[in-house]
Amino acid sequence: MSRLVPTLRFKEFSGEWEEKTLGDISTNVMYGMNSSAIKYDGEHKYIRITDIDELSRKFLPNPLTSPDGEIEDKYKLKNNDILFARTGASVGKSYIYKEEDGNLYFAGFLIKFNINGANSKFIFLYTLRNYYKKWVSIMSVRSGQPGINAEEYKSLKLNLPTQPKEQQKIANCLSSLDNLIEAQNKKVEALKEHKKGLMQQLFPQEGKNVPELRFDGFSGEWEKKEVNDVFDILAGGDVPKKELSDKKTQEYNIPILSNGIAEKSLYGWTNKAKIDKPSLTISARGTIGWTSLQEKPFFPIVRLIVLTPKIKINLIYSYYYMKKIENDYKYAKVGIPQLTKPMIKNTKLMIPKDSKEQQKIADCLSSLDNLIEAQNKNIEAFKEHKKGLMQQLFVSSEVSA
Repeated sequence: MSRLVPTLRFKEFSGEWEEKTLGDISTNVMYGMNSSAIKYDGEHKYIRITDIDELSRKFLPNPLTSPDGEIEDKYKLKNNDILFARTGASVGKSYIYKEEDGNLYFAGFLIKFNINGANSKFIFLYTLRNYYKKWVSIMSVRSGQPGINAEEYKSLKLNLPTQPKEQQKIANCLSSLDNLIEAQNKKVEALKEHKKGLMQQLFPQEGKNVPELRFDGFSGEWEKKEVNDVFDILAGGDVPKKELSDKKTQEYNIPILSNGIAEKSLYGWTNKAKIDKPSLTISARGTIGWTSLQEKPFFPIVRLIVLTPKIKINLIYSYYYMKKIENDYKYAKVGIPQLTKPMIKNTKLMIPKDSKEQQKIADCLSSLDNLIEAQNKNIEAFKEHKKGLMQQLFVSSEVSA
């Protein structure tokens, strides 16, 4: 039997960890209140499964609500309380109460555990590990809807440091990384807002022929054109099965793109390109209007509209202009909502007459996108670092149910 010690350890700690269950370290285990949600009353906040963010596990209600009817204090969360979702697709989702979340009352599809025999943050971190996810997938199997009840949650096995200070040190270490990731996320959101504001100022507003903000050295009115004047508008087609591969190979190395956002639009690979010059693609279904810049050969399939320039224009400038208006298309909402070529062709574009001004705007917005991409890479690196630390700072557990 392997010793219960982590791969990576703070130097002041030694000795084996001990195996406990969630039930061993918890008290006041109870189900939430069976009340419907009403408009927030200004005092009592209501937390349901849907109010717990999938990624951050924070309380992020949209909208903020209150529980209906009589409100009992026994359902009010306090420090060291952890909630677990007990049924449905989100079974296993967890949340740890924070004082800044205010007077928070929990709903009936959640189970509360007050952690009194261990560090609650350390235990909450356990619920972010792959071990816990595997345990949930096994324990939640039902003949109908997935579910885990309170008694089953109590059986969850945990390997814990015997010294509370070691639990705290691990929790603090990983929480500091979470704070760093959150700070980086805020930077990214601030950059996106800055870019959004710039795009409003660098392009003329409706009914105007000049923008609010302009680079030095440029003057005069912009040209108004329609998409049909600037681009050839093409629709995607079907790929013959014999020319289709779900994996990239030396022969099948042309991406097949469908409607969707960024990497989600990759449908497969083919050996023949339908579009072999830089162009723009617009999603005709799903995320309608979503515009992407394609600089390499590709094959578009149905529900994807392709714009290829037929006059001299800076394509990157065009891309940012089309991104600005991608939510403004008027499209049929009867049946399956979709965008068609005729709906796009008369869309108005405002274009600087001077190609150097087009380039300047393209460079400005591209540099912001590059900065956002670099920040996102930092976030992913921090997340990978945290993932690696969690594997080493915790003692591995066998998954059983």
